[in-house]
Amino acid sequence: NSNTLRNCWIHNSASVGVSAQNLTGTIIENNLIEYNGQNPQFHHGIYADGAALTIRNNIVRHNAALGMQLYPALKSSKVYNNLVHGHFKTGILVQCAPEGGHNQIFNNTSVENRTALGIYHGTDEIVANNILTAPSGDPSFVDGTVVSDYNLCMPPSKFMGMNGFSAEPDFVDATHKCYWLQAMSPAIGKGTTLYAPPMDL
Repeated sequence: NSNTLRNCWIHNSASVGVSAQNLTGTIIENNLIEYNGQNPQFHHGIYADGAALTIRNNIVRHNAALGMQLYPALKSSKVYNNLVHGHFKTGILVQCAPEGGHNQIFNNTSVENRTALGIYHGTDEIVANNILTAPSGDPSFVDGTVVSDYNLCMPPSKFMGMNGFSAEPDFVDATHKCYWLQAMSPAIGKGTTLYAPPMDL
């Protein structure tokens, strides 16, 4: 418990990139996690669960299965400022603890995955200020009680929220994986400061 994994390049593992199971207070931050795994079902970039986890400022890309599989029981945790792209399955998947999740997922960019975001058994989860895109269909799937707002979703999603919207994010150069926003991007200035971190990725 209470470990920190920071500033690492985790790549080309035969299995999972980072595994942190049933822990409390773990911090996973500022890492580049890419090209890990061989199995498209089980080998994720980050495979973690527990309580009071902080997963922030990571670039997670091109792993064999999911970008982040936060499973089987995540609670009271924060997932923010992550860029997740290029996965055969879901970019960020959260399965909440049976006794209640109360997790916060905000300021993430999840693009060019089969699905951007999935939440199972949500209990007052907060999903805000995210850019979520998928090749087709709803970029997010949510089960349970979730407060979702201020998300840019493309295609449109019923979970983008009252202040959310659907539009092309206008990245600098998505073809070459440059996911900064252009100066005229419709995403700029459309989030809420309520869940915004002091510094964006």
